[in-house]
Amino acid sequence: SSYNCIGNSCQSKGEYDRAIEHYEKALIINQKNENAKSPDVAMSYNQIGVCHNKVGNSDEAIASAEKALAINLKTLGPEHLKVAFNLNNIGLAYDNKRAYGKAIKHYKKALTIKLKTLGAEHFHIASSHHNIGEAYKNQEHYEKAVEHYEKALDINLKIHGTEHPSVPSGYHDIG
Repeated sequence: SSYNCIGNSCQSKGEYDRAIEHYEKALIINQKNENAKSPDVAMSYNQIGVCHNKVGNSDEAIASAEKALAINLKTLGPEHLKVAFNLNNIGLAYDNKRAYGKAIKHYKKALTIKLKTLGAEHFHIASSHHNIGEAYKNQEHYEKAVEHYEKALDINLKIHGTEHPSVPSGYHDIG
């Protein structure tokens, strides 16, 4: 819908509150015009959650992402990539709340699905390992953090080569 497009534009510009307004309008329309459990409704909830997380509204982010997750589990199944992205977004919100154990739990569930659907050498797998590493670092579990940072770096080196911007930051995370 046009509201989603405007929301996407606002989100791209960092205008998260405006983006939320437009995504919420799209959500209302999608709920009226479609099955309330449709993938479009889930997408609206997901985008609302992402924006809430960006402005520090972690509880709202979790609530929206969990609504998206419930719909996607029911309509797409437990091993769909969108389910992994919902789990990752919930993990990010828990990370922002400093609930690192819950974040890691969601990141690992997302990683399991991503590995099944994408294979081991994909940038989304590297991103998941990075997120897990960050949460472990924040818990001061440095050995586990380094383990995941190294996995992320290895994947990024394999798929991007040594000149990609993710590589220096990967070395920075480890060292």
